Amino acid sequence: MSMWNQTATLYHKTIDGDYTNWTRHVLYGVHISYADGQTINAHGITQQGGSKLMVRKKADMLLPSSGDYIISGECDVESFTGSASKVLSDYAPMKISGRKYYPYRSSLAHASFTLEGKAWT
Repeated sequence: MSMWNQTATLYHKTIDGDYTNWTRHVLYGVHISYADGQTINAHGITQQGGSKLMVRKKADMLLPSSGDYIISGECDVESFTGSASKVLSDYAPMKISGRKYYPYRSSLAHASFTLEGKAWT
């Protein structure tokens, strides 16, 4: 059984003057790992988002960036202009906050993207 059997919808942000445009891309053959939790420290309880999107296809690795949104599964909302948090609120969007590339010269090569937000699993 392959771990690369999930689908995610990426909404990639571009700025055009005063407008924020969101372009829809469906990513097949990805893996989403859900790991949200809390940490207790001297200042109280801190929410920790540890969810990750892992992408193996080289073409798909280069597109996501910080500030973009991921929806688990194939989302039917087409590309749009405006507020992503308002338009995508019914779909539990997760915001990309970081990425790391693992450019191994084998089938292990992939990119890992840190996700903020709570997805519906």
